[in-house]
Amino acid sequence: MPNTPLPKPPVVVIEPDEDLRASLCTLLSFEGFLPLPAGDAATGWKQLCGPGPAPHAVLLAAELAHGGAEEFLARWRTMGPEWVPVILLAQSRAQARQRGLRDATTTLLRPIRSEALLSRLRNVLGRHRAKPRPSAPRTLDLPLAGPPPSAAR
Repeated sequence: MPNTPLPKPPVVVIEPDEDLRASLCTLLSFEGFLPLPAGDAATGWKQLCGPGPAPHAVLLAAELAHGGAEEFLARWRTMGPEWVPVILLAQSRAQARQRGLRDATTTLLRPIRSEALLSRLRNVLGRHRAKPRPSAPRTLDLPLAGPPPSAAR
């Protein structure tokens, strides 16, 4: 049996600053993740719900224009927060506690340290199993081994 590499966990990166978004994506890629970059909330939502691999986590900048982060989190809450964890990237604790932002799975304060980001991301991924997108059909869980269930007598 050939050694097949484990798939890289996809992570949506919603960051309006192009340079910071590129840096975050480079870091994630180097650390074994598949970054899905987005410059705004609408593009991030498309990355989260669109075709392709289902993201395992979202990095969301709190400073998105026109209340984008709040809108993203409001839509996310309606889908069920256990679906995919969201790490809010905030400028301050006060910003992270603002109405509309405080429901993120966890918060990371800027300036972002690489070690802190990776540690928080791995911690959150360890607590949350990747779940299918809400619109995806549910799969039937069947036992992998053992005899078939006997018919009722």
